[in-house]
This record gives sequence, structure tokens and C-alpha cells, in this order.
Amino acid sequence: MLKILLTLLLFPSFIIAMFCNSALTHAQESTLPIELCHKVLNLKNVQKCDCKKNEEAVAKKLYNNFVLEGGDLAGGDTAFPTVDIDADGKIDTVMRSCGNGIDASCYVFSVLSSGQKLTSQELGIVSLAMFDKRMYVIENMKNIYSFDVNGIKRFCI
Repeated sequence: MLKILLTLLLFPSFIIAMFCNSALTHAQESTLPIELCHKVLNLKNVQKCDCKKNEEAVAKKLYNNFVLEGGDLAGGDTAFPTVDIDADGKIDTVMRSCGNGIDASCYVFSVLSSGQKLTSQELGIVSLAMFDKRMYVIENMKNIYSFDVNGIKRFCI
């Protein structure tokens, strides 16, 4: 009877420990799209684009070579008038809005030609880059987000 009671008491802890370990393992195995390592970093023979090793290098290369120039608007906003996020051949409205100061936060907003609206979470200092007909948000020169009809999502967690 004591053995059964101990098993019942310890079993939930075992399940929780397994779940937590699985979540940690998943986060540690986070990867970037392989085409970013192949095309941006010229790493031809990699099978996996590891976030820990490559995210900052990819972010810097995207920033240095593919960053979009926007037009400044009032109040720290920047418009990007030539962007087609949804690849329908029509220009989409894209804006970046940043506060003032060295540690100001930024937001990215878009209204697609279909009328769909996209808004980022609060981010650090951001730049927008277009590479291989895809839009990327680069945060603080090290974090990369995809920016498409599905929203603005960080690759590496």
C-alpha cells in the first residue's frame, strides 16, 4: 500500500520533470531557416542553422547588406513605401515607430493590400531587411524575426 501511495505521489513530479526537460531541450535546439545560413552566411554544408551559433551573425549580415531605407515621418516614425510583404504585387503599408532615447522601444505595423493588419510586440531598436523576397525584422542587431502574412515571429527563442 505504501509503495502505491509513493508511486502516485511521485508520478506527477516525474511527468512535470519530463515536460520541463523536454521544453528546455526544444529551446536549446531552436534553429533558423537553413536558407539563411546557406545564402546569407555562405555556409554550404550545414544541415542545421543553430540559433546560438548563427543568429547574431545572420542579423548583422542582413543589416549590413539588405536593410531597407525608410522615409522619416513626424514623432520618430518611419515609413517603408516600397514593400510587398504578401507577394501579391501590390505595395503594403509598413511603418516602424520608436520612442526617444537610447533604450527606446519600437513597434512595427503593417496594413497589407488585402486589408490584413499586423503589429509587432514591443521590441528594442529595430531595422527592416528584405532578403530573397522575404521581410525580416532585426532587433538590437542580434535577434531575427520573420515578417509575413502570418505575423511577426521570432525565429530563435
